[in-house]
Amino acid sequence: MTIKLYENPVVFINYRRSDASSEAGRLASDLDIEFGEGFTFQDIDDIQSGDKWIDKLVEAGLEAKVILVMIGESWLEERNGQIRLFHTEDWVRKELIAAIEAKKIIIPILIDNATLPIKSKIPEELHSLLEYQAFPIRKARWKHDIKPLIQDLRNITNCNTLDENKKSFRNRKTKSKVWWTLGVAIMSIISIICVYNSLGVKKSWKRMNDMRIWMTENVNQEVVGSWCYDNKSTNCRKYGRLYTWQAAKEVCTDGWRLPSLEEWLKLTRSYGFGGKEIYESLVNNRSSGFNIKFAGSLSLGEIGFKDLGEKVTFWTRDIENGSVQFYTFDYNRGVGVSGGTSSKDVAYSCRCIRDH
Repeated sequence: MTIKLYENPVVFINYRRSDASSEAGRLASDLDIEFGEGFTFQDIDDIQSGDKWIDKLVEAGLEAKVILVMIGESWLEERNGQIRLFHTEDWVRKELIAAIEAKKIIIPILIDNATLPIKSKIPEELHSLLEYQAFPIRKARWKHDIKPLIQDLRNITNCNTLDENKKSFRNRKTKSKVWWTLGVAIMSIISIICVYNSLGVKKSWKRMNDMRIWMTENVNQEVVGSWCYDNKSTNCRKYGRLYTWQAAKEVCTDGWRLPSLEEWLKLTRSYGFGGKEIYESLVNNRSSGFNIKFAGSLSLGEIGFKDLGEKVTFWTRDIENGSVQFYTFDYNRGVGVSGGTSSKDVAYSCRCIRDH
């Protein structure tokens, strides 16, 4: 269970979906893991069905103390022959102007090779954005690069990390937590169920902390467009099969579906108070029963099979700019959870999900 420590968001993430959607989601997840659920606001994750999204965006931007501006290499993309920031209806522009007028603390986040634009490339109302100290983050060294940002946010916001809040919470709630933990353990024991799909393939599933029902093993159903790692059946039995995106959609049937990237992020956030605790829960299988296994992947080009025992990447149902989004657990980076996009000429692992 995730304890929501913030009634209002402390950090608002401003980003352009076509430029830095995956990085914004990854940063929001990392900051919520570090400081607690509700610390950050990201529109795709924090606007619920039925909300008026315009009102929700304005409200969250005014409540937040810090605005993180995600700037990738496509931040200055054009539409109809003009940079989108010059369009008065552009929401990245609107959010930034509101933040500047409200005198919010603004931190530009430069992703990989991105740089702050020159003044002629942005509207005059945004020129003051160039006066703020930018913070570079390299995707290849993400875990290392965000550490100084976390420390800066701790100092700026006067918010404790979740480990500190967790210690305080445990001191106050020790007795009740014992009973809660016992209840979770009992529910975990009785909630893991094996079912068979229409092809007679056994699938184990469980309702996880995010209240979704997830398969607790990598799918191992043979269909066209699926392979065993190194074409060895023993690897299929241990790690499940590797699927093209189209094949993965075909095995998630009978009420099952591929999860979205947002659902992977919510699952991860619902376990533990930091990367290590998430790793112990979801990967080492000590408490969650989710049973992550590092199944590697397959490139249908020249590279072939790779990363067995080091990484596992799961397909999502989401498409961004023609590429499919995925979610990766990386053994070499601790929990190493991350989202990204990929072409469809690869084969990844598959977990299916259902709501009921």
